[in-house]
Amino acid sequence: MQYRCQLRTGRIVRSGAFERNNVAHTLRVGSAMQTIHDLLTEYGVSHQNPVNKRVHWVCVPAIVFSLLGLLWLLPMPGDLPTWLNWATLIITLAMLYYFVLAPRLALGMIAVVAVSVAAILALERTQLPLVIVFAVIFIIAWIGQFVGHRIEGRSPSFFKDIQFLLIGPLRHHSGGVL
Repeated sequence: MQYRCQLRTGRIVRSGAFERNNVAHTLRVGSAMQTIHDLLTEYGVSHQNPVNKRVHWVCVPAIVFSLLGLLWLLPMPGDLPTWLNWATLIITLAMLYYFVLAPRLALGMIAVVAVSVAAILALERTQLPLVIVFAVIFIIAWIGQFVGHRIEGRSPSFFKDIQFLLIGPLRHHSGGVL
C-alpha cells in the first residue's frame, strides 16, 4: 500500500505514484530514486498528530536558526571574509540539495534562510552571549521535537534516513504542499 501527501491539505492519503506538472523531481539515494513527493510523503507519515504538527511549527525554524547561529560563530581556518563561515557553507550545500530536489521550494527557502541570517547579524551587534543563546534555543527546540514525537507515537523520520533533517525544514516551509 502506498501513501502520498495530498497537495492541497498536506494530509497523508493512500494512492499510487504521482507527479507535479508531469515532472517528478528526483534525487538519487543509494540505488533508489526518490522524488520530492516521496520524501515529503514519507516525512509526513510521522507528523500527523495536531499537537506534534504545532510543536514542529515552532521547533523546526528554531532549530534551523540556532544551528545556523552556532555555525556562524565557529571560526574558519585562514584569513577569510567574515561572511564566509561554516553557516554560509552549510547554507550553500543545503540550497544545492534543495534546488536539485525541488527548485520552486528552494527559491522559497532562500527567503527563509535570509531572514535567519539577518536575525543572526542583528544579534551579533548585541552584547548577548550568543553561544549560550543559540545553544539554549537549539536544546529546547530539540526537546520539543522529541516531546512532539512522543505524543505522535512515532520516531522522528531522520532516525530512518538522515536526509530527513533537510526535508523537515523544506516541508515546514512548503506547508507539506508543492
